[in-house]
Amino acid sequence: MRQKDPYVAASQHLRSSLVSPLGARIRIILGACKDLGIDGVLDHYHTGCRGVAGDAFMIRDAVAKELGIPVLVLEWENFDPRVFDDERFRTRLEVFRSMMQTGTH
Repeated sequence: MRQKDPYVAASQHLRSSLVSPLGARIRIILGACKDLGIDGVLDHYHTGCRGVAGDAFMIRDAVAKELGIPVLVLEWENFDPRVFDDERFRTRLEVFRSMMQTGTH
């Protein structure tokens, strides 16, 4: 069945992205951003897995360089709730939102 929501359709390519090389994932993200007219990207990596942190920052750099749009990289931890700092995340999201609204990135 073909997905009607373009955002859901674009994200389906990334569902198994860890088996795809980083360059392929970057091309998918860049293409989706261009096709959908995306104004900003949220990316994340698992705090406990430093091996994927580099990917998130390389994706951030590629999107910023190629498209000139802001990218917010968030670290997450789904095993230890003590790592989550609501106020820190809220502040980072507010700054990101402000950047997107004012076009200062």
